[in-house]
Amino acid sequence: MTFRIETPEERRRRAEKEAFDTSVRLLMVRVVMLPLEALVLMAALAAVHTVAAPVVAAGYWTSLLLMLGVNLLVSVVKRFRR
Repeated sequence: MTFRIETPEERRRRAEKEAFDTSVRLLMVRVVMLPLEALVLMAALAAVHTVAAPVVAAGYWTSLLLMLGVNLLVSVVKRFRR
């Protein structure tokens, strides 16, 4: 077995690659989960709409846009709280 000593440049590149890979994985998970979140929101709004008429029942695309807006708002708040 041979061991190889990494130079600081190689360590930095490896760390950057790992950070990029983590970011891409997180983005993929968020994109995949977004339709599911919108579906759950749509079902929840429909359930509340059956009980209380003033609550508007939203369709799928409206729920999807609401989830996009909420996620955008959360990311902006997180960015400014740092």
